Amino acid sequence: MPSKKYKIIDSHVHLFAKRNFKLLKFDEAHPLHSDFRLDEYLKYSMNEEFQIDGLVFIETDPIADLSKALEGCEYPIQEYLYVARNITGNLLPDEGETSELKQNFIKAIVPWAPMPLGKSSVSSYVEMLKSRSSTDEFNLVKGFRYLVQDKLPNTMLQRDFVESLKWLDDNNFIFDWGIDLRCGGLWQFEETIEVLKQVPNLKYVINHLTKPNLSIDPTKIEENDEFLQWKNYMKQIFVNSPNSYMKLSGGFSELPSEIIENRDKCAEYIYPWFKVCFDLWNVDRTIWASNWPVCTLTAGEDLTSKWFEVTEMLFDKIELNEESRKKIYGTNYLKAYNLI
Repeated sequence: MPSKKYKIIDSHVHLFAKRNFKLLKFDEAHPLHSDFRLDEYLKYSMNEEFQIDGLVFIETDPIADLSKALEGCEYPIQEYLYVARNITGNLLPDEGETSELKQNFIKAIVPWAPMPLGKSSVSSYVEMLKSRSSTDEFNLVKGFRYLVQDKLPNTMLQRDFVESLKWLDDNNFIFDWGIDLRCGGLWQFEETIEVLKQVPNLKYVINHLTKPNLSIDPTKIEENDEFLQWKNYMKQIFVNSPNSYMKLSGGFSELPSEIIENRDKCAEYIYPWFKVCFDLWNVDRTIWASNWPVCTLTAGEDLTSKWFEVTEMLFDKIELNEESRKKIYGTNYLKAYNLI
């Protein structure tokens, strides 16, 4: 059988076992209340056109109580330890089968971090992660995430939050940046720009094209005030984050449900937003990701194949050559997550 055309590293994957669901901010009625382990990811991420060679684990917004300081951070630590057990092969019952492939499949880990608590607490928290895992496990921790898309205004502008970002920069960690235009609004972009001006050199990995409002008719988008304001803000974000990367991901969670099964329509609706981001971050600072399993809620279990089809259509629209596609699919993540 001929080798597959593309080798892919999926740079945005959440993993959890049903037995550990209590760690997350979902109740048992949530549609993701099931096993979304490496077992399930590997089962449903096969395609004749590509081979997924690994993934970057991104925290799943676990339950934390910052009012209790670091004592309220045990669930995020437990989430990290679950991912670490996949690497050592020391999985607990119902956490999945151990295999050599799976032990080498996670290329980087991006745990949750208590960013609003300030640099001293973040430093202590990172030491807690390090002390409760092996060197091999902790060496895969390349950065952290604390979602700001669902937080109150001014959360990211607080001095402690900004000082935490500076600490990450000083210690060679990246920060995955999660804001949301469709559900959150443009104020998040205004605040983001203010933060970036204070901490410009940190390596930010921006999630999901910033979750754009993909319900807007693409034939009328250049007349849409929200799109035009977003476009202007994205230029400012790019200018003020010279070391940032953009994830080409997450589209299925933002698209109108009635067009999800129409790949041509999906590409048509995503294209204007993708083009703005690609014109800025371009070939060397764009990375591919699926946002598994979140996007399976709309796209289905074969999410990776469907998202690959849509992204190939987007690349065709800009006439992107094969070598450039290979960078986005399989090698840009190395620099984005400080793996080289």
